[in-house]
Amino acid sequence: MSESIKVRDRNRRILAAAGRLAKRHGFRSFSRDQVAAEAGVSAGSVNNAYGTMDGLHDAVMAQAVEQRDGDIVAQGLALRHPAALAAPQDLKDSALASLAA
Repeated sequence: MSESIKVRDRNRRILAAAGRLAKRHGFRSFSRDQVAAEAGVSAGSVNNAYGTMDGLHDAVMAQAVEQRDGDIVAQGLALRHPAALAAPQDLKDSALASLAA
């Protein structure tokens, strides 16, 4: 396996772990160390992959919009996250409706 494939795989594992933690604990309620433990990597690998926690949060929100994850998008709307605000209107509507239910 080439180095670039290993890095992409590691980055996907980190993003998937962050997404799972966002679902369990809330979009802004997970730490770098939690993501690293969940992904089975070092905290430094999380830094290398996404730079800052803001960068990781941005990636999680972009993924949530792409995967149409209304729970995370609703949190992003409440926090006025740019990716959530730019989501398709039907996704925003269903995400907000889930909050009202």
